[in-house]
Amino acid sequence: MKTKIICSKAYARAFRSELSETKFDLVWNNILQTGKHFYEFYKPHIPSIVENIPKYTGIEWVEFAPAEVQIYLVDTDGPSISNPLTLKIRENIKYMLTVLAHELIHVNMPSKLFNNKLVCEDAVNQVTLKVCAQAGITAGTETIESYITAMQNQGFVNVNIDLERITVREALNLVYAI
Repeated sequence: MKTKIICSKAYARAFRSELSETKFDLVWNNILQTGKHFYEFYKPHIPSIVENIPKYTGIEWVEFAPAEVQIYLVDTDGPSISNPLTLKIRENIKYMLTVLAHELIHVNMPSKLFNNKLVCEDAVNQVTLKVCAQAGITAGTETIESYITAMQNQGFVNVNIDLERITVREALNLVYAI
């Protein structure tokens, strides 16, 4: 599976339609500059991320993902999303790469495999931490660790899969018999 970063002015404009053309031009220049800086950081890490995702999910890329995942960079107040993969630009490019790994895991392991959105999100977060560690990206994962802890403190589901011994798919087979 390949990835391609795309800066589309028309797509990015859809996320900031409230801005005047002049103000959007400033946003657009920021997207381009951040995108260039992000690409340089992303380039050496993405092969490890793409390679390790199926190792922890147990799902080969060809099952649910296209041959090439296009990654659109945008400036938005909302979150990043996996379909189409839309990555919110941030000052912290290490965190941006962590979020990209998270969204790529959603592409590889779609929520339709789960009967509970919170279980899906918890599994994706756990895989994200493992994949980022394998790629040597630790800065930026603190937010995901904090999110997992906050969810647990609120009594939400914690699937707590031992990803060193079993893949997410194997765990799902045990629980849901998919």
